[in-house]
Formats: sequence, structure tokens, C-alpha cells
Amino acid sequence: MEYRKKPVVIKAVQITDEWFDLPRGVTLLHDVRQVGVESCLAGRVYGNVGDWLIIDAGGEKSFCNPDIFEMTYEPIEL
Repeated sequence: MEYRKKPVVIKAVQITDEWFDLPRGVTLLHDVRQVGVESCLAGRVYGNVGDWLIIDAGGEKSFCNPDIFEMTYEPIEL
């Protein structure tokens, strides 16, 4: 039997060298080369400039490589 992943709506913001609008409740731990956030399950997670910070429906935070993000997600109209 084969299965398809159900569509899930996420919040995401791409990490840049410039300051950007963060989703409410997200505090960045900024380093010279990496950005970290406190994740619910994994503790502190880190991403690099260009990565996407993803917040899923349960509030879990993770980083995603831009290439993988582009293959996996598409914008939606609210």
C-alpha cells in the first residue's frame, strides 16, 4: 500500500543577513555564522543564512535547506 503525506500549513521565514520579521514567540540566538532557536522537541537547533525557519502546526521549530524547502513547500493564499 502507498500513502501520500497530508497537506500541512506551516509558517516560514528565510534567514538573511538583514533583520527580518520573526513569527511571534521566536527568539533568535545569533552567532556570526549560524542562527539558533529553541525547538520544542530537539532543544536548540541551528540554521545558516539562506535556510528557512519553519514552525509547524504544533509549534515545533526547525531549519530547512533552501533547495529542499523549494521542492517541499509552495506559498498559499490566506
